[in-house]
Amino acid sequence: MDIAASMHALNGQGAAQEREFRLIAPAELHAYWPLVKAGVEKVAERGSDGWLPEDVYMALKQAVSLLYVAFVAQYYVGFAVVTPTIGWNGPQLHIWCLYNRGERDVLDTFLPDLIALAKSRGAQRMTMSSPRRGWERRAAQLGFEPGLITYGMEI
Repeated sequence: MDIAASMHALNGQGAAQEREFRLIAPAELHAYWPLVKAGVEKVAERGSDGWLPEDVYMALKQAVSLLYVAFVAQYYVGFAVVTPTIGWNGPQLHIWCLYNRGERDVLDTFLPDLIALAKSRGAQRMTMSSPRRGWERRAAQLGFEPGLITYGMEI
């Protein structure tokens, strides 16, 4: 299925359907950006900690971060932008930007893929952050434990 068709397709339904967590190489980003741009903008509006969609594009283009586009039964259901980092205890994988298109929960559906990705990169920990309070309970349900809480003040 081509990208344009995926952009207009409905979400796949059912747990047994074929899943694909597709890594988009920096050289392919230009072709996929129209598919994910609106989602990046929505995530930025809801709590970006000051980053812009252009920051995500640049980090992906420079291969500082990685874009994984999620498909279920060949239908586009969302994406994850992850950034390999080094923590106090060694390599980590940080989930920077996550977007669900429709009702399919990308984190629920593709958490095993994210864990496998983190392990393949030697990561000992996977992290994510959000200023949205609803993530406290949701993250705990998925197995994430609170780490450091960052407080900010505009000056």
